Amino acid sequence: VAAKTGTAQWSTTGAPHAWFTGFAPYEKPEIVITILVEEGVEGSTIAVPIAREVLDWYFTNRKDGQPITPITPPTTAPVSPSASSAPLKI
Repeated sequence: VAAKTGTAQWSTTGAPHAWFTGFAPYEKPEIVITILVEEGVEGSTIAVPIAREVLDWYFTNRKDGQPITPITPPTTAPVSPSASSAPLKI
């Protein structure tokens, strides 16, 4: 894994956002990941464990060493927020 962690200050009163961005494996990348935790304070403490869980899942669930096929989002017409209050299910 090649990665960078950090914080993003956004307010003079709120805690900074925590982030992690990276790719894996380092030698032959097949996945890119970015984690942003609003008001997470520090990337290495909050965002890294989340990224590790996602990467562990990815590398555990590939078949025969092949990358997992990306999910294609549904191709439906956009709905205005006022038209429906139901959350989008993907």
